[in-house]
Amino acid sequence: MPEPTLTSRRPARKVVMARVLLALCFVGLAAAVLSPSNGLQDHVLRRIGEIAVARRLPFQLVAEQRLEIAANVAIVVPIGALGPLAFPRLRWQDWAAYAFIGAMGVELAQGLLLPDREMSATDVVANTLGATLGAVLVTVGLRAFRARRSG
Repeated sequence: MPEPTLTSRRPARKVVMARVLLALCFVGLAAAVLSPSNGLQDHVLRRIGEIAVARRLPFQLVAEQRLEIAANVAIVVPIGALGPLAFPRLRWQDWAAYAFIGAMGVELAQGLLLPDREMSATDVVANTLGATLGAVLVTVGLRAFRARRSG
């Protein structure tokens, strides 16, 4: 009698590509948030604010604190967007929970290990919101695409 073999089910090529891109995003994000502050982030935010004000956007809309929150949302949207593509069995709610846990870990690491950085509850909320936004957008987009394709 032949020995039973385990059939390995390989993920689809697009899933593998999404996982590679997700890993690259994690590496880039880790480098950005876990490196000592060199002032580059502050400079970029100030410059964006100056450009926005020069284009006559209300200062209240582009105040540095609001730009920082928007940047903290935007920096993790790609991770949230790639998550459902890389691991299709997970729901967007799972990605929201993972984002919260990850953001808490990053803020703890920044506060405890990097003397030039501070822990911030606002950053945790913004990062969680960004990843959740990315996951929801992709999940809704995939559902709409599948519905259109099948119907």
